[in-house]
Amino acid sequence: MKGTCQKKAGAFFVLQRNLKMSIAYAVELRSPEAHLFRVTLTLTKPMPDEQLLMLPTWIPGSYMIRDMAGDIVEAKAYLNDMPAELSKIDKTTWRVATGSAQSTLKIVYDVFAKDLSVRLAFFDMHRAFFNPTSLCLCPIGLESEPMTIEVLPGESSLTQKWHVATALKPQNAKKRWKYGVFEAKDYDELADSPFEVSDFDVLSFRVGGADHHIVLSGTRLPFDEKRLLRDVKANCEATIELFEPKLKKAPFNDYVFLLNLDDHLYGGLEHRASTALIASYYDLPQKTTTKDDVGYQHLLGLFTHEYFHAWWVKRVKPAAFVPYDYHDENYTRLLWVFEGFTSYYDDLLLLKTESITQEAYCSGIAKVLNRHLWAAGRLHQSLSESSFDAWTKYYKTMVNRQNSVTSYYDKGALVALALDSHIRAKSKGEKSLDDVLRLAWEQYKEVGSDYAGLDEDAMAELIYDATGIAVDAELACWVDACEEPDWKKAFAQLGIKVTKTDTEPLTALGLAVSGNEQLMVRTVIEQSPAQQAGLSEGDWLVALSGIHVTKANLEKLIKVYVGQTVSVHVIRNERLIELKLKIEKPTKDTLSLAFKD
Repeated sequence: MKGTCQKKAGAFFVLQRNLKMSIAYAVELRSPEAHLFRVTLTLTKPMPDEQLLMLPTWIPGSYMIRDMAGDIVEAKAYLNDMPAELSKIDKTTWRVATGSAQSTLKIVYDVFAKDLSVRLAFFDMHRAFFNPTSLCLCPIGLESEPMTIEVLPGESSLTQKWHVATALKPQNAKKRWKYGVFEAKDYDELADSPFEVSDFDVLSFRVGGADHHIVLSGTRLPFDEKRLLRDVKANCEATIELFEPKLKKAPFNDYVFLLNLDDHLYGGLEHRASTALIASYYDLPQKTTTKDDVGYQHLLGLFTHEYFHAWWVKRVKPAAFVPYDYHDENYTRLLWVFEGFTSYYDDLLLLKTESITQEAYCSGIAKVLNRHLWAAGRLHQSLSESSFDAWTKYYKTMVNRQNSVTSYYDKGALVALALDSHIRAKSKGEKSLDDVLRLAWEQYKEVGSDYAGLDEDAMAELIYDATGIAVDAELACWVDACEEPDWKKAFAQLGIKVTKTDTEPLTALGLAVSGNEQLMVRTVIEQSPAQQAGLSEGDWLVALSGIHVTKANLEKLIKVYVGQTVSVHVIRNERLIELKLKIEKPTKDTLSLAFKD
């Protein structure tokens, strides 16, 4: 065995260049066809006796254990260039005996990367993307030391002409957007800095004393670049002024939007000086795009949401995140504050900058409100519980999700709106939720090594200190219990009228399906006609009243049989089952919003 390892050692080494740091990573784009990165971690001053190395089990901003170590294909250790034993002590941690003498430790390993989301890593013949939490083993005991990461193109001709985008500072300032060595002050900064490596385009602007860059990768269709720059810049400026109305200065010198354009995917993940985004290329603005365009509104909202997080969760953060524990869950009951408030402001800022119309704003909020009210989970799980249970419920695929989970994004945004409305009404317009955020920014932004973060029970006191208005009772009902604000009153105080309209046929049945020619039941709401009929998630919907159903005719058939009980045929576990479904007349349970004249 020793002979075999020795023979392989030379093939595993990646050239290291004049290392100035005692901790250096080299990430080589080894094989785009096999989706493999090769990572070399070099420690010139490892811990004495033994060095522990851990790959994070999760990535901050996405609260679910993902066990990234499972993508490591093979790992080898070398002490002073000789093979050393690398033993695994748990699912994500390794140990190497280093001895007492000064030695150089190298860990060399391959990582499989084929996750298109913004949370992990991806590599193929068109682009590479990675979060260091997916590739870079953390040297336990040395986490606070400065470190470097070198990105290497590998031997493939496909990768040679690619460029590199990250928020980390390059050692050579002239090599911005190029392969090279990048510096991080510690592992936290490294972990918080995703990389895009591809043939991307860059759009830049300056606001708040900081350079901002939009890096576009993936499929690029022609679009109105000036429109995108104008709108994103306006919303960045509005965010800066919200937190710093006097200085109007960003808390960073440089910020990077890493936008991967795909056909249908959507999402984002925040970082201190960058964000990773994925969205449809069809949502980019054209010359003909209006302010009511839903796709473009979603794209701008994504930019604004993740940018807002640079202040709100990356610098003002829960005490439970100080410091991050990359090995285990970091429980907090405050995600409704950090994600919910952010979701409220991402739409509000678009309205304030006139990036969208009042009608588009109301339509978007109405969708959130109706989605929340139709989810039976709101009756069983409070906002604080939803935040705490994010690790086991929110991000995981759950059959009974709609009936057991409250979204801290949706209800959190709506409660933020209700609090804003309440504060404005009680203060007669002199105070708002803006004042709460500004005080939080002054008192709780991350500064220095003694930073403690926002305590779990601090919100009521924070709101009172900022506005002079007590909200203890409201938080007890809306956040710690499953009660709802008086939505009509909350919206009315903001100048928005609430009306009721007929509910869509499928929604009225408590049913959601997916597919076109073949329909699968995705959601069945508790106590709904669909549940009472016996329909279940995962059923294949075959026929209604003996007529084959498709996406094109399902709602038409439902409307025909309103007031009747009809047979429904489904396939469940390879068996054909007949059920009886009562189709009642839709009630006016869908809420519409509009600003008062």
